[in-house]
This record gives sequence, structure tokens and C-alpha cells, in this order.
Amino acid sequence: MGRRGPSPTPTESLKRRGSWRARKNRQEGQTETPFREPEAPKWLDAKARNIWRRVTRLLLDQGTLAEIDGMLLARYCRLFVRWRDLDEFIQNEGETYQTWNGAGDLSMVRVFPQVKLCNELSTLLLRIEQEFGMSPSARTRIKAEQPDRELEEREEKRKLLRIG
Repeated sequence: MGRRGPSPTPTESLKRRGSWRARKNRQEGQTETPFREPEAPKWLDAKARNIWRRVTRLLLDQGTLAEIDGMLLARYCRLFVRWRDLDEFIQNEGETYQTWNGAGDLSMVRVFPQVKLCNELSTLLLRIEQEFGMSPSARTRIKAEQPDRELEEREEKRKLLRIG
């Protein structure tokens, strides 16, 4: 059975709304996670980095990405690239192949192993997408506020100081 009821609203979002639940969550020991862009891991290849840039921008605009989410996002990017490569194989080769017996007669039509792997990756990607609110139904369950502009400005200054 899947999750029941709405996903919990992050404490930071509740705090920005001025909700009394933000204080209650803090008292119950829920941690506060600031919304900011995580750094892309150095081990991501070029294709995964492209996905990282696109998805990071969208999640930041949506207000659902925190620095701590970086490793989950990195896995998502790597899985997405693998899924895309498998899907491309299936588009080029089809889903099945034929096998022949010793007499040269058609023996069996089999499904490529890539089809199963592609389907399994699709399921994994969907789970991660739901965690980040990347599907229409998942977005109805996430009530994240837009990130604080002051926090964004401080982060931009930090980045500039690191670069300069």
C-alpha cells in the first residue's frame, strides 16, 4: 500500500507562511533544511551534468530543493542517463529479437534484456520524481514556498567570493 494522506510540509515553508505549525515541528525535533542549490558531484559525466543543470533550476524555482538533496539528485541524473540510453537502444533495435535453432528454423522471439532494465529504471525514476514533486500528482501534495530572496542573495555572494 502506498503513502496515505498529504506529504508533510517542510518546516521552512511553514515558517515562511507564518504558520504556528513551524514552531510545533521545531519543538518535536524536526530539522530545518534551508533551500539552496547543492553542488554537482565531480563524478557526474557530461550527460548527467546537463540533466543536473536543468532539473536543479526547475526544482529551485519550485522551492523543493535543499543542499542535502544533492546525492539523491545525482542518483536521479545518473539513472536518467542510463534510462535514456536504454530507451534509445529500444528505439533503434526494437523490443524483441529472434533466435534460430540448429536447423535454421525460427525457434523463438525473445524480449531484449534492455526492455526489462528500461522498465525498472522508469519505476525508480518515478519514485525519485515523486519525492521532488516532479509529476502533476506529486506537485499537488507538496506545498513548498518560494525560496527567501535574502537567502538567495547571500548564497550568490558566497559563490562569488569562492570564485574570486
